Amino acid sequence: MCILIFSTAFFTWIPNVVSVIAISGFMFGFGLAAGPITWVYLADILPEYGVSFCVSSVWVWTTLNAFLFNYIVASIGISFTFLIFIICTLMCIVFIIFKLKETKDKT
Repeated sequence: MCILIFSTAFFTWIPNVVSVIAISGFMFGFGLAAGPITWVYLADILPEYGVSFCVSSVWVWTTLNAFLFNYIVASIGISFTFLIFIICTLMCIVFIIFKLKETKDKT
């Protein structure tokens, strides 16, 4: 939700304060909800070598995202950059809801 507000801020020229609040809210919500799912789920379902591979993969993609962000913004603009992130986030939510297996009482 917060990232939607952030993206809207660039389309309607809402002051930058709203953008900062929206990004901060997104980071807070991600840290409480979707962020830890990766680490808990990996530890529950994979053997030790699988966890190390997946954690390495997460860090490689995070680093690429951090380095390429400015290039993407320069080429398509900030609004469409965050629109891409919104679409990716929605696809992740659908994947989590429909494809991830329940791990209750498995460990």
